[in-house]
Amino acid sequence: RNHDDRLTLDEFEFEQQKSYSLYRISRGGEEVDEIYASDQFPTIGSPSVSTDGRSILCHVIPPGGEHKSLIIALSADGEETRDVCSGLMPSWSPSGSRFTCSRYEGGAGVWIMRADGNPERRIDDGWEAQWSPDGKSIAYTNDTSIRIYDVATGQSRVALGKDDHPYRYIQPSLAWSPDSQQIALLGNLDRHHRLPGRG
Repeated sequence: RNHDDRLTLDEFEFEQQKSYSLYRISRGGEEVDEIYASDQFPTIGSPSVSTDGRSILCHVIPPGGEHKSLIIALSADGEETRDVCSGLMPSWSPSGSRFTCSRYEGGAGVWIMRADGNPERRIDDGWEAQWSPDGKSIAYTNDTSIRIYDVATGQSRVALGKDDHPYRYIQPSLAWSPDSQQIALLGNLDRHHRLPGRG
């Protein structure tokens, strides 16, 4: 605005980005407690609660963007917090000894990490992995396909090919059924596409 080749906060109208918070809600919904918020990492997401309910993994993102994201571990009450590793969208294994997540190291890919944050192995190119409740499989997206990784054999297979569905984009929101037999997804349709049976 003043042509001094420097941008200062008083030169443009803006709203400060509000920090997200992580909340713990009692099963009946009576109690709501904020357990994490940070001005340094205003975006927080993808909480994954360990099977024993004692630890929560989630990712936090600084204003610089998701390439600088961290996965952190919190105690269930939020009293203890520690940095675990770089990455996004963690998902605990049922045993709690490992977790899977998305990372940018070596290109956007799906990784298995030890609970202490040390890498075990990179599974494949892809994104948004979810460990199955029975511990045997990891579901993840690859382009607009969904793949299933067999933890025992280390092999991946295509469960839903990118040409086998009407979705333009699959959101990072995969969820296993409790029996590990089905996967729910959120897909974005092309604006003009109609599902069968819909007017």
